[in-house]
Amino acid sequence: MKNFCLERWGCFAILAAVALIESGTCDWYSSVDAMEELIKHENEIISIFHKYIDFQETKLQKLKEFVRSNEEVLLKAKQNMSQYLGHPINQFKLIQRLIFEQQEAQLINEGHEFLDKILFKPEQFPMFADLEGASKALIRLLDTYQLDINELTQGIIKGFIATQHLNANDCFYIGRVAYLGKNYNICVLWMTEAQNMDKNSYSTFTVFDLLDHLAFCLMKQGNVQEAHELTKQLLQLDQSNQRIAKNLQYYKDALNHNNETVSNIQLLSEDQTRYMEICRHTRKNIPPSVLKRLKCYLWTNGNHPRLLLKPAKVEELWHEPQLLRFHHFVSNSEMDAIKAFGLSKLERSRVSHTRNGAYSDQRISKNAWLPDSDSVATRISQRISDVSELSMETAELLQVANYGMGGQYEPHLDSTEKENPPFFPRIATVLIYLSDVAYGGSTAFTKAGVAAEPIKGSAVFWFNLNRAGKVDETTMHAGCPVAIGTKWIANKWLGLKGQELVRPCLLSPHAKNRLF
Repeated sequence: MKNFCLERWGCFAILAAVALIESGTCDWYSSVDAMEELIKHENEIISIFHKYIDFQETKLQKLKEFVRSNEEVLLKAKQNMSQYLGHPINQFKLIQRLIFEQQEAQLINEGHEFLDKILFKPEQFPMFADLEGASKALIRLLDTYQLDINELTQGIIKGFIATQHLNANDCFYIGRVAYLGKNYNICVLWMTEAQNMDKNSYSTFTVFDLLDHLAFCLMKQGNVQEAHELTKQLLQLDQSNQRIAKNLQYYKDALNHNNETVSNIQLLSEDQTRYMEICRHTRKNIPPSVLKRLKCYLWTNGNHPRLLLKPAKVEELWHEPQLLRFHHFVSNSEMDAIKAFGLSKLERSRVSHTRNGAYSDQRISKNAWLPDSDSVATRISQRISDVSELSMETAELLQVANYGMGGQYEPHLDSTEKENPPFFPRIATVLIYLSDVAYGGSTAFTKAGVAAEPIKGSAVFWFNLNRAGKVDETTMHAGCPVAIGTKWIANKWLGLKGQELVRPCLLSPHAKNRLF
């Protein structure tokens, strides 16, 4: 708004000067005494030009300060880009900066073609939808990992410190995203955090805006008393506001009659609650009695020729369903090649069970498909067949995925029992981790109550179907939100068709599939 006012003043100054010049009668030369008026006019024009110069210098100074502050952050980001982009607060602020940098360029570009390179390529800039997505990511991380919101606003997540921190305007914006998403508990946390910050720093909202949102979210929590107190403050700020007056009367009546306002908080499903709990306690889920029964093996799969000289290193992660981790399954050069291919082809991941494979916050990632003709894909397929004895006849292409800010995939099953050519029921999944993740990003098996942490170069294997070809519900799993770092994975899904000889069906509907 300040920039807009400055722009208006600059235009007014030029127009005023032009108006003075064009208002002449064109016969000043006919009288020297009358020309004294010209001196006065020139004085006014020079005065206007001085004001215009002051305006432009002020504008330029503000622009210099804007560039200088952003340049400092950019320099830190360039020093260690992967570390910078591995922190969600830095990611949020980067998206926010680029949105405002584009807006700033639009304000100063009138008549200046040198900024057209920025303004004519909007696809290179994030939009407010991206900032909303980044806000939802911070909400997700706060909720899933039960982070300390005060530490989070300071850019601290489990000891990892961001280059920047969140200000009151950021907190209000994130709180409003929670409010619009009917996530009222989280709305209260962010609005309260904004309320506790310096009120002189409020620039995108007013105290009235904040209290209005906070009172509503508190009421939705069932906290009528606090909502009532805040609404009294609101009415003092705007005594003619009829909506606020009605809200205050409603709260008074509720308190006088001891009416309990039922909390309007949306409850999570059992799977969702379990999923978040497992994500928080990745290393604490296996009871000692079970842990001592889980073994590690050098696996040759019945003396398979390709495994005799270099046996697979297998770790049992869980017994039922059988979850196996193959360590050092892919090499660094193979992982680099897969990621390099993925970077040029990545597209937003879809949720396949939703209508037309829609985009959804259930799955925050981008993926690409590596063709079977690729030499790396061929070697990985051969390796999977060697350790599992399963046919690759109806296996799907190797999917490579990179998770986004707070990237996750909510609880789901990898297979159905229906045939839908060219896809078939998926008998097994091989999940390959192409990167380590500093915090978060584990694969949580919600029915089993265990999680597989991302270990670079390893592959986790499980059967999606039992020996009768029925979906094994105990393989329900999810990708925990990525809190710190970046997560790359590759998936290989093996089809049921073509396994008749190596993995024949059994009559028992409860017979489990196991490698050993």
